[in-house]
Amino acid sequence: MIMLLALVSLSCTREDTGADIDTSGYTLFEVSMDDLLLNTASPYQLPWKEGDRIGVYGSESGDNAGFWLKESGEGKTVAEFYGPVVRGELITAYYPWSSTYEAEVDRMPVDLAHVQTYSTDVSPVSQFLLYSDMAFARMDVDGMLAFCYPFGILRVTVALDEPVYMTGACLESDTGIAGRMEVSPDGMAVPTDVSSRTITLDFSGNVVESADGNGNASLLFVLPAARYAAGSLSVSLSLTGGEKIQVSLGEVDVPKVSASDFMVADVVVATSGIPALDVEDGYFE
Repeated sequence: MIMLLALVSLSCTREDTGADIDTSGYTLFEVSMDDLLLNTASPYQLPWKEGDRIGVYGSESGDNAGFWLKESGEGKTVAEFYGPVVRGELITAYYPWSSTYEAEVDRMPVDLAHVQTYSTDVSPVSQFLLYSDMAFARMDVDGMLAFCYPFGILRVTVALDEPVYMTGACLESDTGIAGRMEVSPDGMAVPTDVSSRTITLDFSGNVVESADGNGNASLLFVLPAARYAAGSLSVSLSLTGGEKIQVSLGEVDVPKVSASDFMVADVVVATSGIPALDVEDGYFE
């Protein structure tokens, strides 16, 4: 069944580029930002604000069509947007809109840094916001475009029996997890031919103890939300002196980050899970 969007006539106008825009005959979408983040402390919801625009693609008509926020939606998380005619069985969108963004209705590119910064005092929310600045939506059966992120957070806690001194960390996968990805209509980030299979945490030249008076060190990786099979992910810890600890992870379920239900995937690297590991004062014996 082909879903056609009805053209609507709106009585309001608004000023976006220095001139009043007549919204008569434009397509109207109801758009939700309930799952998007802004604040680093709850509540996390990001409200629509003046000047916000979304880009919309339709499988029959509509190619990066820029839609404007109706003035009545400012300060809300659910609002109406108006823009050119868009039609098709499949209608997808992204935020924020860019005139130079190039995509197809069923394949929308997104970039995720394959080198991410480690900090001892950064929160999972703050780390996520550093590396995820685009959200995507697919029109549902009710005509709603509900935006969500294609990425999640993996927190790796280093809980070894003896402390080690780390100079870096790397998450490795048997498939692409960073670099240029594509977002499918169901909102999942899938790898491309140029995706990276690693995400490196940059310690900025610092040496980090795996455990101190504040507890065990936690390493935060922003990566595609997915269920990763046992053995498909591994964590490599670089130690002072040039040694490395590499641990294969069991099944890991990384949920999409959502402001309405913020969840982080947690794994623990423990001595019991590392065969023949004997560490003293941060060095292998």
